[in-house]
Amino acid sequence: MSLVIGNPLPQTRFDVCWLEPLSGGQQWSKLMGCALIMYCYSFSQRKSLWNVVLVHAVSGFLGTIIENVWVAAANCKIMVPGDTASSYAYVLLVNELNWIPHESTIIVYSYLKTRVILKGVMLERMVNYFLGGVFLLYVACRANIGRLRFQHNLLSDDDIALAHNYVYILWIIADVVLFVLLIWNVVDHLSKSLAASSKVIKTLLNSSLPRFAVILFNTMVLSVLNFVLRTPGLDSMTLLTLKNLSKFTSLVKGTYPTLMLLDVLMTKFMLYGRDAEDSGTGGIGGRSILGTMSTAKASEGASPGLRV
Repeated sequence: MSLVIGNPLPQTRFDVCWLEPLSGGQQWSKLMGCALIMYCYSFSQRKSLWNVVLVHAVSGFLGTIIENVWVAAANCKIMVPGDTASSYAYVLLVNELNWIPHESTIIVYSYLKTRVILKGVMLERMVNYFLGGVFLLYVACRANIGRLRFQHNLLSDDDIALAHNYVYILWIIADVVLFVLLIWNVVDHLSKSLAASSKVIKTLLNSSLPRFAVILFNTMVLSVLNFVLRTPGLDSMTLLTLKNLSKFTSLVKGTYPTLMLLDVLMTKFMLYGRDAEDSGTGGIGGRSILGTMSTAKASEGASPGLRV
């Protein structure tokens, strides 16, 4: 089944066909979230977290715009979805170069924040190797999606939905590992009642846990629905309910850029803004709360602290 959005329009009005799908739903929320990130980045100090979020935004913005070219061509009947001879199939293949960094940067961002409280060089090295392996598998799975989309000249069908499930499973595995590491190290730091660490822990919990929870739970639901919707013998009402739930989770996925932006802004404020107020320096130029913890990690041979 092809994902054609809206009603087919006259071929001469390609501009209308191209703009119509962008007027609402997942594409609109993703575009606005990515645009806000790029706007806020221009006022940032352009350090570690902001650079990752910028890659997420630029690739998501370009991916949505380019993918919509294919949708517009289908809506305007310039090409027929499923026509494997159409040159528009190349649009779907090449666009995977945007979706790979757009999605993988969410995991990279989570890792950069979790790494701040990882204890021990060996543990950090093991996590690096693990995530490196997951990333290679993820790239292979996304390349497979691009291949299937190119061969079928469709955004989605049963084969492509199954291929997406492998991506979701890898995403879930990486998120669960990082979530467990975050909670484990949080408990360890709190048990030692270190004042500086407690402030950092509070920042990580307040800024990261809501994003972690929403993205992890939504990705799990997307994966389960992809399997269930392919189950034969579902009655019409059950199928309709599941399709509506799948549409809702897709809309939530479109808010991921906005969640990333809220996360990095909260981290920025909680690490720098409050510390500046407490030290009387006024503004975000004050010494980071993370400074004390970064010094401790450096003395242990661990990686430096978080930069936002």
